[in-house]
This record gives sequence, structure tokens and C-alpha cells, in this order.
Amino acid sequence: MSRQIAAPIKGIKITGNEGDKKNNLSFYGEGAFVFKRNDLFYLLYSNSRRKKSTLVYATSKTPMGPFNFQGEVMDVVNSWTSHNSIVEFNDKCYLFYHNMNLSSNSCHRSICFDELTFDEAGKINKLKKNYYHL
Repeated sequence: MSRQIAAPIKGIKITGNEGDKKNNLSFYGEGAFVFKRNDLFYLLYSNSRRKKSTLVYATSKTPMGPFNFQGEVMDVVNSWTSHNSIVEFNDKCYLFYHNMNLSSNSCHRSICFDELTFDEAGKINKLKKNYYHL
């Protein structure tokens, strides 16, 4: 059976980061993950492929955006990028990502997770570095 996309692929616009063109610390780099919580869609992504890259996010009322840049989800990890996914379990959200704490080699990354919490307005509370390794 052949599968096809019903519509052309469209880009997603991220607003609120226009003033950061010099540092590229809020612009899309790679590794997007989208999820919905209550009435908001969250777009999490790595903001570059440099040593200062981290996981950042933007929010929207619709899955196609535009998404409004909100800020960092966590501090910089030592593996240069921060690819991620979110899992909801027992009414809590968990962020899965990677670092190289166990290997000291950016090509041998360790899977980590932390509980992801939100404030009353739906903004993500920045993670504290717990690094539960799998």
C-alpha cells in the first residue's frame, strides 16, 4: 500500500527570536519535537550544532504555528546538541535527551531524562541538572 502526504510540506514560523541573528541561540538548528499540553502546542528543538547549543522551545495555539519563542528548557549539555522527546507517564511529563557524561565522547551519547514541569501560564520551568541516565 502506498502512503502519501495529503498536502505539500510547509515550513513552521518561529517568532520572537528576530533579535538573535548574531548568536543564533534561539534559531532552529535540528531535532524538532512537537507535543500538546492543555491548549498549547510546544515545539522543542536544538538551537544549533555548536558547543553553546541547548534545548529551547516555542509555543503556539495551533500545530502549524506560528510558534512564539519562549526560551531555554535546560542549560547546555556537553555533547553539543540536545535532541529530545517527551513522554507522559502517571500524569507527569518526562524529557528524554542525551549527553556524554558517561563516555566523555560526543559520539557515544548517554540517554538521560528529567521530569519536565510547567508554571501556571504553561511555560516550561527550566530543568535542573539531575541527569538520570538510562
